[in-house]
Amino acid sequence: MLTTNHLRLGKRIALLLIALGTLCRPVFSQTTEITVNVGGPWTYVADPSGAPRIYLISPKTSHHLDAEIAPKPSAHRDPYLLPGIYALNIARLTTCATTSSKVSPYRIKGVSDTAIKQALAKSGSRYAILLPKPCYYTEKESSVSKISESPITSSSSSVKGDPYTTSAVLHYFISSPNGGAVLTGKSDDGTQTYNDQIPYRTSIRIRMQADSQFGDTDLYCDSTSAQSFLDEVNLFGRSRYVWFPYLNDDGNQAGNQGYYLDDCQKGPTLAAIQSDMKAALFATEKIQIVEGYFSRRSPKKEAQEALSDLVRAVNSFKSASFKRQRKGDPAMPTLEAANTELATAQKKMESLTDPTEKGVEKEDEASTPVLPKTSQYVNMYSPGSADCHGAQTSINDTIP
Repeated sequence: MLTTNHLRLGKRIALLLIALGTLCRPVFSQTTEITVNVGGPWTYVADPSGAPRIYLISPKTSHHLDAEIAPKPSAHRDPYLLPGIYALNIARLTTCATTSSKVSPYRIKGVSDTAIKQALAKSGSRYAILLPKPCYYTEKESSVSKISESPITSSSSSVKGDPYTTSAVLHYFISSPNGGAVLTGKSDDGTQTYNDQIPYRTSIRIRMQADSQFGDTDLYCDSTSAQSFLDEVNLFGRSRYVWFPYLNDDGNQAGNQGYYLDDCQKGPTLAAIQSDMKAALFATEKIQIVEGYFSRRSPKKEAQEALSDLVRAVNSFKSASFKRQRKGDPAMPTLEAANTELATAQKKMESLTDPTEKGVEKEDEASTPVLPKTSQYVNMYSPGSADCHGAQTSINDTIP
């Protein structure tokens, strides 16, 4: 027979089991961290309406591809955005776990709301993406450059660049990762409209990439990075002087101090380099046609026209007097050496029959190039491949 004591003991055991069961239940976090990786020449701007949001703004330029977001918008075939104004809506935001940022953008102060609104209104000339204000920012990648509001007068041997963020991570906390974010908006030309889900996965990526088909940059002055930064600040009516160190053959910065080349910080030099890169691409195509003739493949008339074009291109380089010698580089051919070689090729061309004419016996391909010095000379001005090293910018301390 159960006594009163037995019943009391049974109740105690039952209550203990219930308590233990409660303690043994798995504990789930109430928040999930979501990150947005931002790479390339973007500017961080507080929403001029005063709402707790920020704009990412980047200029539309010929040396960058369109803005890219990944994972790609659900209803579109590719991840690229045309110039336009968009919003990335991150649902179920919760209280920030931390607000301490570790990031080093180039900071521009004193920009009026009017200037910000004018930048946003530049239809077809900028990309703008509105996001909630992040809890905090961290730096993913950085590069060095010397930036100044006035002409840089330091000698190339003494100038020292400062580190600036080129890729940042925006941190958010949400109550549930289900459903993802939503991208809304439309392109300025009206051809693309978005109301698309962007899955969270581990993170969302927004970036601008240099256009490899253009060749990206020259390795001596890192001209694409320089132009990207200048275009970036110009959106807000500001001008700056910028000087980048030269790049190694892999497209990476060679160093911080003592790796700057004379005149790279000067605007006219930058314009000359951009012009020379286009001329060098054109000259490279003509060299291939001329070499093809001496290898008995190209028609004589085509080769003669290509040689004339090549002579003009070689003598058109606007920065021919610019010192383009990097540390450890071998001595490069002079313009005189290239012109001598071109004159010799022209005489030799006249003495050969057209390899495409009927009855002309085909010869073996030339074992050595006819224009090696000209090719080297052109390569001094040809673009190389590199990532953009231009600093990201923060307007009016949008990034604290």
